Amino acid sequence: MISAARRLILNPPTLNDPVTQLGSYLVELWDAERSDLITIETGVSAWNGIKAGLSVTQGTAGAQPAYSASSFGGGASVNFDGTDDNLALTLAGQLPTGSDPCELWALCENQLDDAGVRSVIAYGGASGTTERSIVRSNGEPCIALVRVGTGAGTTSAARSALNGFMSRSVARALITATQTTLWVDGRLEEAGNVVPSTTGTRLRFGALSATAAANFWLGKIALLAITLPMPEALAGAFTNYLLRRRRL
Repeated sequence: MISAARRLILNPPTLNDPVTQLGSYLVELWDAERSDLITIETGVSAWNGIKAGLSVTQGTAGAQPAYSASSFGGGASVNFDGTDDNLALTLAGQLPTGSDPCELWALCENQLDDAGVRSVIAYGGASGTTERSIVRSNGEPCIALVRVGTGAGTTSAARSALNGFMSRSVARALITATQTTLWVDGRLEEAGNVVPSTTGTRLRFGALSATAAANFWLGKIALLAITLPMPEALAGAFTNYLLRRRRL
């Protein structure tokens, strides 16, 4: 007989309102469909989170990404040019640090197949050794990576299959006190052992969290979220919600 918990994993509940239904697991969520929470000057100068109101901003007009109400398969997205576009927030204790666990989620579209590192979302300190991030590629085209700094001059990465991060995708990175695990479009890609040593200096979209922005994303971001580790049934429901929003 299949237990009730196992049935939830096999048949996750339908999720239509993640901010409400993720409940206390949700730390923050930024959704391009919520244009009322996006400030546009030359481009996007501020993108406010729905749950806690965390606002990532860009004061330099030339580095502001563009907003489109329909470029993500008919849905809204914030579009980064891969040159200097990024949005950032100086942190003050709002996100998990040290080895405290979390999940990073991205509904995004990669538009470049080179082998450079290009960051969708990152937070932490001034270098990769104190950072958590979801990035595209590390020596091979269209590889998705979750990178976690150990604070000892090294980073640990879990990676997707070759060409596993093309077009509109859903990336999920689970980071615990001992391991990091990556899923792309609901597929379990890889897990690796790591003890995070994350600092709480800066959150950045479209580039890494270092003091000087670098490794710029070329593509679209429809939704980003940071959560606490969720039961697999709830994570499965959120994955399915995001997969529907790819509009493939």
